[in-house]
This record gives sequence, C-alpha cells and structure tokens, in this order.
Amino acid sequence: MRSPIIKSDPFVQESRDFLDDFALVASGPGGPDNVCAASIEISERDDRLLLLRVARNGGINKEMLCRLKGIVRSVIDNISSVSEDQTREEALLEIIMRCRSSLVKHTNILERMLRFVGSHGSNQFNAPQITSPDERAESLQDIELLGLYCDATHASYMQLCRHRLKQLKELVSRISLSTIPSDSQDLAPLTKLAYQVRRSCTFKWLITYNISRLEKPFVIVPDLQGILERIEQIFRYYGAAVTLTAFLAKLQKLGRGVDQSHVYREDQDIRASFPYSCSGPLSRW
Repeated sequence: MRSPIIKSDPFVQESRDFLDDFALVASGPGGPDNVCAASIEISERDDRLLLLRVARNGGINKEMLCRLKGIVRSVIDNISSVSEDQTREEALLEIIMRCRSSLVKHTNILERMLRFVGSHGSNQFNAPQITSPDERAESLQDIELLGLYCDATHASYMQLCRHRLKQLKELVSRISLSTIPSDSQDLAPLTKLAYQVRRSCTFKWLITYNISRLEKPFVIVPDLQGILERIEQIFRYYGAAVTLTAFLAKLQKLGRGVDQSHVYREDQDIRASFPYSCSGPLSRW
C-alpha cells in the first residue's frame, strides 16, 4: 500500500483544497450517481510524484478518466508555455464544458431568486447607509481598488456593488432565457463575477436592502442566505480553476508532479487506502 500524504507535508492544506475542487470537477453534471471524492498519495517508486485517485458513486469509466486527465494535462502543459492567468482561463473553460448542466441548473435557480431583488424586479437598486463596523469585510482585490471600506469609500463601494448586481441579474437572465445550450463563453463571466462578490459585505448588504418586501399569496420571497448559497455554488467552478492552476503550478516549481500513468481497473477496490468514505471502487492514474 502506498503512503498517504502525511500531516507534516508543507502543502497539505493546498492538497486538501485541490482535492475538494478536483472532486467538484469530476462530479460533472452532478446528481447522486456523480458524487465524487479524490485523494492524493506519494508515489512509492518516486517521492517526487503524487498519485491522484478518484472515486464516483456510479463508477468510473474510461471516457471520464480521459476527460479528467485531459484537464490536468492541459493545465500542466500551459503552465510551462503561457502565463498563469491564461492557464486559469483555459482551465475554467474546460471545467465549464464538463460541469455545464450543473452550472446552468444553479444559474436558473439564482435567476428566479434575483427577480425579487430591485425596485419592482428592475435593475434599479437603492443604496443603503454605511454598514456597521462589524460588517466591513471586503475582498483584498476590492480593498486594493477602492481602499478600506469606511465613510469616505462607502459611495464607491455601493457604486461597484450596484454595477455587479446589475451584471449578475443580466447574466443569469440571458443564460436562463437562452433557447440554445449556453456555451462556455457565456458561463465563464458569471462564475468570475460570483467569485468577485463572494466575500463582499457591502454586496450582501445591498441585496438585503433591495429584496422585495411584497407579501403575495403563494409567493415565497427568497432570503439573503438562499441567494448567497446559490452564488457560492456558481463561484466554486471559477474557484476550482484558480485552485487547480495554483496547486499544479506550485508542484512544478517544487519539482514535483502528478503521475499520469493509466492504471485504470474498474474491478479494483482499494477503499482501504482511501481517507474518505465512498460507495464505489477507486481508479488511479
């Protein structure tokens, strides 16, 4: 049995983040049969190599393995030839191609929720007063752009958040109303926008302030938490592109790599060496 990565490994947290996001990508369209888990082990024959294992409730097939290997191989090849930003963008398109139906499902649900945000469902949003000091956490990117959130920057943050909320409503509406399957170019900006707003307290406050308060029979108005949970489901796909690119780039800089050898055996049950519970056999590459 090969040794798992030990707790003292210098990038154990990065490994966990990578595995979480790789399992998301492996799950593809989603659903009970597509629930996946992944693990990494240090190769017994070469401790510079990491063995990546993946399991799926519905079992692993060769087409799925080839697609996943292709995503990892594409990232590794691009890291050597283009910038990390470009590598991340191309990884995102590959991830969306695999997970399109799941992403569109979350988008359609978010679109219905956002109908209740804004004046009479429009893209006109009222700006709330400055939030309390306990609710001023913002992303590092926004702080670099606008400065720390305070009285002096409140108007700038509100302007940025209103612009993003308008963009978000327009994107989900266009995707939901499309009569043809949304391609990656339509969905990629949505995942990036969701990633940008995920940690913004002012964005959350703007939504809360603009959720419809109308009370109608048989109409359930969504709450802030429900909207944020759906945004989280969407931004995870962009987050996966960020994590996969950063982790594989770090491995390359450290002189380590992921073993791509094809050792697929559908009947090989190696759950004993897997750190998480799963219901199906594992496949290694």
